[in-house]
Amino acid sequence: MSTSNDPGAPLRKAIRHEIDAIRGKWAWIVGLGVALIVLGTLLLGFPVVATLATVTVLGFFILLGGSMEIVAAFWCREWSGFFLALLSGVLGVVVGLMLLGNPISGGITLTILLASFLFVGGIFKAVSAVSHQFHGWGWLFTSGAIDVVLGVLIWRELPVAGLVVIGLLVGISLIFRGVWWLVLGLALKQLPRLTN
Repeated sequence: MSTSNDPGAPLRKAIRHEIDAIRGKWAWIVGLGVALIVLGTLLLGFPVVATLATVTVLGFFILLGGSMEIVAAFWCREWSGFFLALLSGVLGVVVGLMLLGNPISGGITLTILLASFLFVGGIFKAVSAVSHQFHGWGWLFTSGAIDVVLGVLIWRELPVAGLVVIGLLVGISLIFRGVWWLVLGLALKQLPRLTN
């Protein structure tokens, strides 16, 4: 069978190219995975520090974004959306300064938002799953129920939860991302060389 008659040939060629492009970097990918796992584990060990660091970095980026929006608004001041862009930029600067000025309150506020999001979103998912009962609706219902429980658990532990939840979530996320990179790197190392 010739490759001209095979509609999947271009896709296989592209996949081979992509695998060959990163195959030689497997050790770096494994190193990245290990580093992320170590960093995530450290953050889990010090969740308050991780929360404060996350809120501070977030505050800096919101402040930077707001400042850039103000500059852009004055740069395009003839535009009819000038005041909206200016207001949005000022709001970004104020929120960024508030997060930087008091990262503890910022962490608590973000945790309240997260708990509310989990609770309300979980209710919507569960109700939607029960009312429509499409194929696999039980998984969506379970996901919604878990979100509601997590939202309530976080809410009940406020304000203490505000000092640890964000840091714990960032640490867990880094560990899972690190495991993904580690598995990818080890899989690349063991792949046989592809031939055309």
